[in-house]
Amino acid sequence: GGTPTTMTQTLAGSLLVSKFTTYLSTHSTSQNDNYISIPRATDYTLSQLGFADSNFVQSTSKLAGGRRDALYVYSTTGTGINRAATKTYFKYSGLWYDTAGVSSAVDPVIPAGSALCVRKYASDGFDKPLTNLSNASL
Repeated sequence: GGTPTTMTQTLAGSLLVSKFTTYLSTHSTSQNDNYISIPRATDYTLSQLGFADSNFVQSTSKLAGGRRDALYVYSTTGTGINRAATKTYFKYSGLWYDTAGVSSAVDPVIPAGSALCVRKYASDGFDKPLTNLSNASL
């Protein structure tokens, strides 16, 4: 029993609006997976994430044998352990392509909070900075 009481809930927090940098590890003799997430409250297009030639090795062709670095995107819905990526992208001649259909370039929206895996092709063994700029304004 008792008398209902009106309650007020106040949420407080902050929004990261400065640039964010994470480092992608490479190996000189084998590929290497880097699991990351972009700590932003808004969605981004793939071209806005911060990948550049300095941190993402472009493929030499659209064919599987010419692929170099790859970006695996995991759905923000569903549950489970060791889930498969829902999309895989690679870059060729400055444009992004979905491995499910390489006939035309894509620039999909990557939902906020998406888990990402950057599979680095064997290269020089040095870490590569990935810097993401905020697309939100206060």
